[in-house]
Amino acid sequence: MDVLQRYADPDEDENFYSCAWTYDNASHLLCAAGERGIVRVINVTTHRGERSLVGHGNSINDLRFHQRDPLLLLSASKDHSLRLWNVKTGACIAILGGVDGHRDEVLSGDFDIGGRYVVSCGMDHALKTWDLGDVNADSRRRGDDGPSFSSEVVHFPLFSTRIVHRNYIDCVRWLGQLVLSKSCENAIVLWKPPGMGDDDDGGNVDSTPIVLHTFEMNNCEIWYLRFALDYFQTVLACGNQAGRVFLWDLEADKIDSPVQLIHPKCDAPIRHVGFSRCGNIMVTVSDNVTVWRWDRRM
Repeated sequence: MDVLQRYADPDEDENFYSCAWTYDNASHLLCAAGERGIVRVINVTTHRGERSLVGHGNSINDLRFHQRDPLLLLSASKDHSLRLWNVKTGACIAILGGVDGHRDEVLSGDFDIGGRYVVSCGMDHALKTWDLGDVNADSRRRGDDGPSFSSEVVHFPLFSTRIVHRNYIDCVRWLGQLVLSKSCENAIVLWKPPGMGDDDDGGNVDSTPIVLHTFEMNNCEIWYLRFALDYFQTVLACGNQAGRVFLWDLEADKIDSPVQLIHPKCDAPIRHVGFSRCGNIMVTVSDNVTVWRWDRRM
């Protein structure tokens, strides 16, 4: 690997916890955030920092971009809230949290494929779904007003539960109208939140989620081990504390034991997994400051 660019934060004590890629016209943007609670928007095409998104009151644990609008960014924070940003204008469009929000660090969040719903999880053992409704419908126009316009505060989630997991929930992702979530319990759980179909109760916050499947692993008792889905949502992957990667084929007629990827020199906890757009290349990052590339045999 050759280093093409390097970004040095103005604060030497900054530690980045998450990053996410997007684009604006012909420019590729990289957003990074972490301990200081500031999102840095870096234009890697022009080699310059675009802006800093300031508003969170504590560290930022996760960043995710909107599926259909590449300028809408979701951030999950230690300050018990999530924020929706327009990275083009720097405006904070909405704050998800407050009266019935998370009661501890928010560790992960994700947009559904339509961009209307957000799912979040955290250290309070809670999973919450949020209905953005019309909050982000006019985000570009409202964001053009600059930072002077008031952010919309969403105090009440569409649905909330603490019965799917009994420990910190460090990763959550949509799978169609279903949700995949992972805790420090050696398993990823597939479940259906109320309010996401025509045959349920409309999203009562006190309704019971339906657990559909449990993907079991081992050596996954520590938190901040993130799983990933490929672009077409056909493969699920997650690493463990021993440096192994578990792979499940979500298109299989019957989901049995996962395929395990093992290498004798890969023996440290794998914190994150990522797929190429085509799904044939997977990258994992480990605690021993190594990056691993795994290629699918064709």
